[in-house]
Amino acid sequence: MKVVYLAAFEAKDYSGAVSALRELGKIFGCYEVHQQQKRYSPEEVAAIKLRLEEAGMSFEEVHRPKALTVVNPSPLSNGEGAV
Repeated sequence: MKVVYLAAFEAKDYSGAVSALRELGKIFGCYEVHQQQKRYSPEEVAAIKLRLEEAGMSFEEVHRPKALTVVNPSPLSNGEGAV
């Protein structure tokens, strides 16, 4: 597999070289270790949230797309229909 990586890299086939490296990582078990998501306990989540709030992050704001936010309603939208 190392030969496949080197041959692909020398041929400037970078996508093939990356695929070969990924397969090498799977063979040695490196790929699986770094692809698993950590599961946090509720206590860890509370501690992380507290640290972020102390750093100035607010969890009170609600973010939504601008298309769903009515800033200045049209004067024609009085419920009587279009003029």
